[in-house]
Amino acid sequence: MRAAEELAKRQRESPLGQSGDRVHSLFQSLPPMSDAQFEKVRSSANLAVGEMNLRQPNAKTFHFPDGSHLITIFSGLIDFYSFACQILMQAGTFHTEKGAEEGRSIEDLIIDLKELFLTWTPQGIQENLPSGAILSPLDPARIADANILLNGALRFILCHELGHVRFYDPARNEANRPALTAEQETISDTTGMQAALLSDPGLGAIRMNLAGCVMSLRILAVFGTLGHTFTGDHPDPLSRVNNIFAALRPFCESQAQYWWVSPIAYAFDELLETAGQRATGGPDVLPILADRAFSRLASALEEVMKGRQEKTIIVPLMAREFEEATPEQLKEIAEYAAEIFAANAFARLYAGQKWAEKGAIFRSLYHEWPARAVAAFDEAFKARKPGA
Repeated sequence: MRAAEELAKRQRESPLGQSGDRVHSLFQSLPPMSDAQFEKVRSSANLAVGEMNLRQPNAKTFHFPDGSHLITIFSGLIDFYSFACQILMQAGTFHTEKGAEEGRSIEDLIIDLKELFLTWTPQGIQENLPSGAILSPLDPARIADANILLNGALRFILCHELGHVRFYDPARNEANRPALTAEQETISDTTGMQAALLSDPGLGAIRMNLAGCVMSLRILAVFGTLGHTFTGDHPDPLSRVNNIFAALRPFCESQAQYWWVSPIAYAFDELLETAGQRATGGPDVLPILADRAFSRLASALEEVMKGRQEKTIIVPLMAREFEEATPEQLKEIAEYAAEIFAANAFARLYAGQKWAEKGAIFRSLYHEWPARAVAAFDEAFKARKPGA
């Protein structure tokens, strides 16, 4: 099979590091795909999958005349993702059987991520990555989560590349057109996200795998702003970030479930975008987005509900969004809150997610929100129909 021969040749010419072929081993652990056509590709004897020791932050699929296909992820991209995971997993408070352990400040993590982005060059990712994360070693629990985050990112990339085999059309290549249509790209990304989420049913793993999918694309989007040129068979990664969140909504059974599984993805995405913006000389603060604002609110309420934080953190945390958001953004945030926290919605929500308890905390702070936010919330809650 030409694909396997080509992979072996490339790996002989440029041997992999001590970790070996990180892509092949992960691909072997992929569960069966829910899409029958993608599953046919995944289990095909004409498919070879592996890592190539190249520093460019790319993934690429090669097609051969004998009908075989080679899916590769380059070492430069894997190393970058791995290092980003180590930095991101130093955020926030981490809870173990030994108690709470405070993470590093958000500002410190953004600085480390900015330095990491600056290791990109037109020739690829520099061999010597910055040492910030190495100076703060992770405990075993955080290492485990960092590995889930990394594997989620790589599973997503692998499953997307499966789409380049699933929808392969030699005529499109000969005509120098993009390998996939926009619809096929979206199908491939959605399939990749679902495969990552279904790889482990635990809540923590679902959240971390989703974050890995989003992280993988946000990092590629930042590379694009730094000047990286993507191969012609891949679309703009920034549009793909937005598509992932859009594809997640119908995959979830309710808005409540959506906001239950997505907070880590939103938080890490914001950190990475902020760091990337600074790496290109942009402003320190990102524009307000309604989805991110509500995700931040939902995350803070969860931390308070679980006794990890005092509720006094919430009002200052949300001050900028509630004071500076446009009327349209405030309305969107308020409509999310009304759907999730309205008393008549509790019966149909998952008891384990404890939205009733979070709603009680939300209402207890009502008198402390800015007047414009209170007005928006009042209007949204009144608009809820009885029994909705």
